[in-house]
Amino acid sequence: MLNHPLSRIAVTLLMLIMFQPAWSNEYLPNPDINIAADAPPINIKNAKQPFPGILSGGQPTGHQLKEAQEKGYKTVISLRTRMETGVWDEAESVQELGMKYVSIPINSAAALNSENSKALIKALSDPDDYPILLHCGSGDRVGALFAVDAGLNRGIATEDALQIGRSAGMKRLEGPVKEILD
Repeated sequence: MLNHPLSRIAVTLLMLIMFQPAWSNEYLPNPDINIAADAPPINIKNAKQPFPGILSGGQPTGHQLKEAQEKGYKTVISLRTRMETGVWDEAESVQELGMKYVSIPINSAAALNSENSKALIKALSDPDDYPILLHCGSGDRVGALFAVDAGLNRGIATEDALQIGRSAGMKRLEGPVKEILD
């Protein structure tokens, strides 16, 4: 049935509606720079491309970091703390692969604040750093920080900011982020 041209068109339209990226809204984390390149796909947990040139998701393995380097990634940004289970010396691994490493440790819902969201946006501000692999343990904190930035720093309505966060991986932190934005 999917071999019929109209079926393929319907599936394509459905996918475009279901997987609409956050940047189709009026929010971009880096509105002053033009990032046209996509972030090449890497099979990390909860992988998403929420904005041009950014792949977000969960903790990559050493093999996935090597794949990122081979696919042209220039920067890895981690929102994990050094105390989290399963975190090895990622900074050293990333630097040995010739990529830039940025750490913005988010250890609790209280760390989802304007200051840390601004630190993330600053880390995304150099067009020479793209494409960027941005991760936490699952992608939840990534989306949460984008939602906080959209709502607190850009004045975007709460529900729209939450949708931006969801598009970038926010799930379980939606309640705390909503409280922050309200």
